[in-house]
Amino acid sequence: MLYTHSLTPSVAVVYSGLCKFLGVLLSSGVVAFGIISMLPVELILQAGSGGGFAIVYALLFSAIIWNLGTGYFRLPSSSHTLIGSVIGVGVANALLHGRSGMSGVDWDQTIKIGYSLILSPLVGFICAALLLAMKALIRNRELYEAPKSNEPPPAWIRGLLILTCTGVSFAHGSNDGQKGVGLILVGIMPIAYALNRSLPPDQIPRVAALAQVTEDQLLQLQPASARPPVSRDVLTDYVRTNNLNADVLPALALTLGDISEQIRRYSSM
Repeated sequence: MLYTHSLTPSVAVVYSGLCKFLGVLLSSGVVAFGIISMLPVELILQAGSGGGFAIVYALLFSAIIWNLGTGYFRLPSSSHTLIGSVIGVGVANALLHGRSGMSGVDWDQTIKIGYSLILSPLVGFICAALLLAMKALIRNRELYEAPKSNEPPPAWIRGLLILTCTGVSFAHGSNDGQKGVGLILVGIMPIAYALNRSLPPDQIPRVAALAQVTEDQLLQLQPASARPPVSRDVLTDYVRTNNLNADVLPALALTLGDISEQIRRYSSM
């Protein structure tokens, strides 16, 4: 929009920023959740604790430092930076807990994201080639002439440029923008990624009743001890090690009972 003088610089910057902001607000969070899902479950469960904030700060600071370096050398790498930061945090967390670094990352999800990074430039290349091929079909010279001094292009070309730039800014916000926001939200409000908040209010009592019934059945299978350990610690250790001991089912039952009580108390997700 600036090169073709479709909009003045000040208006173009404000308009682009507004479109990116709307992209962040209206996005579904799929991109952010896809990147965060590279981390193991037990690490995400710690997101609301002090360790969770350390995770977020490590991700953000490493991403900022790397982005400053790539920005200085004019290299685009926002997505690669965040993905590399997430992998680094997962590996470091696993090593700090005495496990193999390879166990600190969900490599199946990482491979899927890697495929998307490889395929997306190819898709862009094909789309650009198709647009270039349209030059042989659309022979209007006004489309291909460089802008003259400070004169804006014809109205219909100007509208087309503004429309396409609007889409680019919105898409940039709904992808790159939500990644940064998603990382922060996972550290501050991880529950937003764990609950189906679209559940109708009339279904809440059924969810609470189901949690209560499940608690009772689990306690029948494995009664809790007189002094059971902290449920969260037991379940976190099980998710990390897959070691099913006598405390796991009672801990799961007690956690479900707590969830059922909270749902009944607040009557909403």
